Amino acid sequence: DGSLEFWFTQPIGGGLPATQLQNAPTQHLLVGGDGPDLLRFDELALSRCAAAEGTADELVTTVDLGVNGRSDYDFTATVHPSARGTLENTVTVAPGSGADPDPGNNSSTVSGPITVVSDIGVTKTGPADAVAGTVITYSIVVTNAGPSDALGIRVADLAPAELSGFDWTCTPTLGSTCPASGTTAPDFTADVLVGGQLDITLQALIDPAFIGDLINVVLLTPEAGATDPTPGDQRAEWITTVRAEADVSTTKDTLTDPVVAGLPVSYLVAVFNGGPSQADVRVTDTLPAVLTATGWTCIGFDGATCPGSGSGNPDFTITMPPGSSIELTVGGDLAPDATGSLVNTASASVQAPATDPVPGNDGASVTDPIVIRSDIALALDDPLDPFDPGSPFDFPLVATLSNAGPSVAPDVVLDLDASANVTLASGGCVQPTGDTVTCQQAPLAPGEVRTVALAFTGLPPAPGTLVIDGLVSTSGEDLNLADNAASTSTELLSGVDLVVELDNGRTWLSPDEIATWTLDIRNYGSVDAPVVDVSAGVPVELLGATWTCVADGSAACAASGNGSITDTADIPSG
Repeated sequence: DGSLEFWFTQPIGGGLPATQLQNAPTQHLLVGGDGPDLLRFDELALSRCAAAEGTADELVTTVDLGVNGRSDYDFTATVHPSARGTLENTVTVAPGSGADPDPGNNSSTVSGPITVVSDIGVTKTGPADAVAGTVITYSIVVTNAGPSDALGIRVADLAPAELSGFDWTCTPTLGSTCPASGTTAPDFTADVLVGGQLDITLQALIDPAFIGDLINVVLLTPEAGATDPTPGDQRAEWITTVRAEADVSTTKDTLTDPVVAGLPVSYLVAVFNGGPSQADVRVTDTLPAVLTATGWTCIGFDGATCPGSGSGNPDFTITMPPGSSIELTVGGDLAPDATGSLVNTASASVQAPATDPVPGNDGASVTDPIVIRSDIALALDDPLDPFDPGSPFDFPLVATLSNAGPSVAPDVVLDLDASANVTLASGGCVQPTGDTVTCQQAPLAPGEVRTVALAFTGLPPAPGTLVIDGLVSTSGEDLNLADNAASTSTELLSGVDLVVELDNGRTWLSPDEIATWTLDIRNYGSVDAPVVDVSAGVPVELLGATWTCVADGSAACAASGNGSITDTADIPSG
C-alpha cells in the first residue's frame, strides 16, 4: 500500500526513533527507539538482482527494478588471442511482464579496435666450429609470450652465400602452424599461438672453399599492426668458425713393364682430394738420378687444374676442390748402366691453413727391378788368310765386339775355341787349355764397338786349316743370341806371303797441298822373296812426285826416285 507500519513496545537498538534509513543493497530497515510506539514509513521502490555473479561467457539473467531503480553489472571477459579488427558488445533488456512504453532505449552497444600485442622471440643455436664442405645443423626456436596470438608472422633465415643444399623441417606445438619442410633457406609465414612454439631444424652444406667465421641470422617480422613489447629478441644469430680439412691421397703406378736399363721409363701419379674441403695441394715427384731427360704432363678432373707439362721433376701447387683429381704422367730415360732397383716416390701435401685428417696416404712409392737387356755381337777376322805357320810373325786374329743396347752389357766374356792347339802370344786373355782362350772384358756400352787384337804362335804345320770358333756372352739378358757367335777358317800354307799396305793417313786433300803416302811391303811367309817387282803409278792430279825407300833387316830396295815407282826389291822372310 506504499507505507510501512512498525509497532514496537520495548527499546530497539537504543535511542529515539529520530533516524530511519533504507539500505538498498541489503534491503534492511534500521529503526531505533524506547517504545512502545507505532512508526509509519513511506516505502521506496525495491530493486534486486536475481543472481549476484556468474561465469558464463554470455550474461543472461533477470532483475527486479523498482520505480527509478537500477542495477549495475560488471561484465569482465578476455578478448580471444586471435581476435582481430573491432570488438562490439551489445546488451538488451526487456520487461518480464507488461509493456515498456519506450523500448527504443532497451539496447546499448559499445565498440573499439582490437590491439594486437604479441611478445614473439627467436633463438638460434649451432656448432661452435665446423669443417668446410660438411653439413651444418642449426636449431631455431620461435616462441610467443602473448598476450595475443601471433598470426602470419614471417620467419626468415638470412643464410649466407657460403651455405647451399638446404633442408629444413618445422614442428609447431598444438594450434600453431608452419610449413612442414623446405629445400631452400627458410622464409615462410606462420601462426604461433600464445605460449606456442615452432621448432625448426635447418641443415645446409658449407661451401668447401670457405674458411673463417660463418654468420647465420634469423629474423622475425610481426604481423601488420601488431606490437611487440620486447622487439629485441626478434633477431638471433649464430657464429661458427669454419676450418678446412682435405683428405688428399696419392697413388703411383709404373707404366713401363719391365723397367729396362737404357730405355725410357714412365709413371702415372694420381692425386685425389677426398674432401670434405677444398685445399691448395703441393704435388712433387723427385725422380731418381739415373733418369735423364725427364719431363711430365698433367691433366685435371672435376674442377682441378694443373700445369699442362714441364721438364725435370714436377713440383707445383694447385687448388683442388673436394672430389677432384689429377693425373700426372712423369718419366725419363733410364741410364744404360743402371742396376738393382728403381725407386720413385711422389707426394701431395695439403697446404696451410687447411689440414689433412689422414696424412698417411699423401705419398706413394713404387719399386721396380731393373732389367739388363743388351744385344752383343761378335765378329772374327783373320787378316792374313792364308797364313804360313813357319812365319816369323805371330798369327793375328781380330775379334770385334759390339752392343746394340739398350743396356750396358755387364760381365762380357769372349771365349775362343781353336781346332788345334795354339799358343796365345798377346791379347790380354788367358788360355785355360791348349785350344781355348778366354777374354774377360769390361762392360760394353750401348753403341760401343770394341776391337780385341790377339796373336798366336805354335800353329799346326802346313798344309792344313785352322778353325777358330768364338762366342761372346754377358750376365745380362741378350736380346739376340744368334749374333753372339763367329768363326774363322784360315788356310795354312808355306811359301812367300807378301802383304802390301798403302795409306796417307788422310781422307781429303786440298789443292797445292804436299801429301805423303806410305807403301809398306812385308813378307809374312817362311820363304825369302829375293826378287820382288814393285810398281806404283802416280795419278795425273799429283805433280812433282818423288819417293824414297827404307829397308829393314836384310831387305833391300832402291834408295829413291822421281815419278812413279818401278823397282825390284829383295824381301826375305820376316
